[in-house]
Amino acid sequence: MQLPRTFQNRLIVTYLIISVLVIFFLGFIVDLTLEKEAINHLRESLGIQANIAAQFVDTAPVDQRDIDTLDAIAKKVKRLTGCRTTIIAVDGEVLGDSDEPREKIPLMENHRYRPEVKQALSGQFASSIRYSDTVRQKMLYVAIPLTGTSTFSTARNEAISSTLAPSVNGVIRLAIPLKTVQALRWSIRHVVFVGALIALFVSILTGVLMARSVTSPIKEINRISAQYTAGDLSKKIYVDSVTEINQLAETLNRMAEEIQAKITLIQNEKNEIVAIVNSMVEGVIAVDNNLRVISVNPAFAQMFNINHLESTGKLLMETIRNNELNELAAKVLQSGENITAEITLLVPIEKTIEVIGSPLFSNREISGCVLVIHDVTDLRKLERMRKEFVANVSHELKTPLTAIKGYIETLLDGAIDDRENSRRFLTIVESHTNRLIRIVDDVLQLSELESKGIVNEFQAVELKPLLDEILPIFTRQLAQRDIQVKLNLPASLSAIRANREQLKEVFLNLLDNAIKFNQVHGTIEITAIESDREISVSISDTGIGIPEQDLPRIFERFYRVDKTRSRDLGGTGLGLAIVKHIIDQHNGTITVTSELGRGSCFRFALPKMKN
Repeated sequence: MQLPRTFQNRLIVTYLIISVLVIFFLGFIVDLTLEKEAINHLRESLGIQANIAAQFVDTAPVDQRDIDTLDAIAKKVKRLTGCRTTIIAVDGEVLGDSDEPREKIPLMENHRYRPEVKQALSGQFASSIRYSDTVRQKMLYVAIPLTGTSTFSTARNEAISSTLAPSVNGVIRLAIPLKTVQALRWSIRHVVFVGALIALFVSILTGVLMARSVTSPIKEINRISAQYTAGDLSKKIYVDSVTEINQLAETLNRMAEEIQAKITLIQNEKNEIVAIVNSMVEGVIAVDNNLRVISVNPAFAQMFNINHLESTGKLLMETIRNNELNELAAKVLQSGENITAEITLLVPIEKTIEVIGSPLFSNREISGCVLVIHDVTDLRKLERMRKEFVANVSHELKTPLTAIKGYIETLLDGAIDDRENSRRFLTIVESHTNRLIRIVDDVLQLSELESKGIVNEFQAVELKPLLDEILPIFTRQLAQRDIQVKLNLPASLSAIRANREQLKEVFLNLLDNAIKFNQVHGTIEITAIESDREISVSISDTGIGIPEQDLPRIFERFYRVDKTRSRDLGGTGLGLAIVKHIIDQHNGTITVTSELGRGSCFRFALPKMKN
């Protein structure tokens, strides 16, 4: 079974390994030391017993080679000490041995060159540990020189006397098997092993407790840190542990507070930026360095009729299918500089946009770009209308001015004396002058409507009294062309919420056109229909009608369907533009339908006056 690789388990295992190694090392040292001490103790004990045994030999009445007496002494010492006893002559011959029968003693190997015997013959206490071929086991030998009155010399003593101490007469040696020491060692090892197991158990228990005391606060720190990772920085770490871990907990608490403060600051700044970007009327789109959309603001989504959530992660070309826009973003990413361009889009609707591309940097490397898009369609349209307006005004003013100048020059050249022609010329000058006045009046009226509007000038306007006031103005024109006017007004028609003078201007312009472009013996029909919130008024005629291709531009300034006839009839081309502007100011709508040769119908709707 494999334990989880946790810090606590690693700490316990490490502590256990160290404990085992320390206990093993101490046990090994204790074992060696006890063995050494046991051997030294046996050596000293054997030395004391050897000295006592030597007294038996030195005081025994024996001849030089009284093997029987010496062998008996050796066996007696064995019985008293339990140690193998060997008596050796100075020439190395064995004269008595406690473990060998009497008859085998003369046949025993010479012991002169045994290490302990050789050293004892030099007059010193000697000991050695070696394997005995005789008893076939490892033995501890202790040998001491015999210095008593008995002399165990032979005929060879004289030959070797120069190598012996003067007072050495022989050697007595005691030996004991080391299995006694081994038994003592195993007994001690058993005690040490039991003690080691107890110490190991205590060490493991201590290690577990110590590991828990160390890892418990670390686990708490890890638990709170996991909540930090999940985004909850409000938690605090409280541990009761060593100073270093307390310092770590305090550091993490301070770090969490600082991170929370920075996150709050960044979040506030982000919210401000998002609020600013979302409130911008300009479209904003951000792409990464692979031209994939990072985000778009609502203005951009509305501008291109896309879902800003679904567009995230898509390629710019998939979101806005326009090569110029895609190429501009690619150039910004490549150059790392701001680029401005004006692009015409055809889908989803035709519009003109001004694009400002700026690179985004991350670690001083380009990571994407931001495209800020201004919809300049209306601006360009206004510029075009302004140019057209200036050109139209210039053209409209130039014609009567040229005519006036020509007739005045003619009069100055002498025609003024021709009474009949001069009067005709002055009549024409007067006609063109009146036309100039109408143009200027209409331009001033349109300008006034655009600059001031009609705010806070609304009132309840009854449609029937208003028409009763307007229609008599056109009595002469209607009679000249034999045109009839029909009124289809409900008896209980509600009042219209409008500026009376402006609404009167609407009827004057629409009726004037209905008369001018109607047929002789034609008809004009004025109809009013009331609904819940508004009143719809239509003015239809039986005139020449308007071509279908001209209907979308009929309310433009100076736009005429039949320019020659319009000028001949005294039109300025501004009447319908004024009507459209007044209706818009009243929060109403105006439309036109027409059929060539059968007439036209202008229909406008205005809010009712609330009770």
